[in-house]
Amino acid sequence: MDIKNTLNHLKGVSDAAWGLYAFSRDVLKDKVGLSDQVSLSLAAIEDAEMQARKIRESVSSDPWEIAQSFSLSVTKSDNEMGRNGLLFALFTPPDKIEIMNEPLDRIFSDEYLSSAFDRKSLESLILSHELFHFVEEKDSQIFSRKTKVTNFRFFRFETKSTLRCLSELEAMYFAKFLTGFEYSPYILDIIAYYNYQEDVAEKLFNEITGYEEILKNLSI
Repeated sequence: MDIKNTLNHLKGVSDAAWGLYAFSRDVLKDKVGLSDQVSLSLAAIEDAEMQARKIRESVSSDPWEIAQSFSLSVTKSDNEMGRNGLLFALFTPPDKIEIMNEPLDRIFSDEYLSSAFDRKSLESLILSHELFHFVEEKDSQIFSRKTKVTNFRFFRFETKSTLRCLSELEAMYFAKFLTGFEYSPYILDIIAYYNYQEDVAEKLFNEITGYEEILKNLSI
């Protein structure tokens, strides 16, 4: 796996493809058709841009200053990756954010990646992601919270649930728009595995290119 070529390709992956990638990890993904997954993803990204703009205009564009203004406790931890995959950071309501060192250590152990990225910038990106979850918790009308799908129906009775993937998708793009990051932040899923489990990184890369092909066939 050539990480330079991989990054060059990921730079051009569409937001719609990343949306399908996000949906693929949601337990309710089968409740939403592919076209609706794309439209919901793009709506979430649009809302993420609006939320980032609101924060920039009302508070700051610096995530560390934003965290301070909201009296959030931000710490760094040497906890290892979660059992279910990468864990870059964790927001614990009401006011705690923990940034994990290990995934970033793995990224910056690679010579090419350490020249392509700045660690402080990635920390700011990761912090911004968790800041969205703080903002999201305070606003019941934010897109990721007000958008729901029917997960069970029996005659006239039905239950609806939010989609966790929309929360994560909004958080990713909120971070991108707030910090001006060049790529979709989802690329961190791939590059953090590169020096850890390269086969997993390659599998994830093949997955996202597969979604690009699906979108071509859907003519979206």
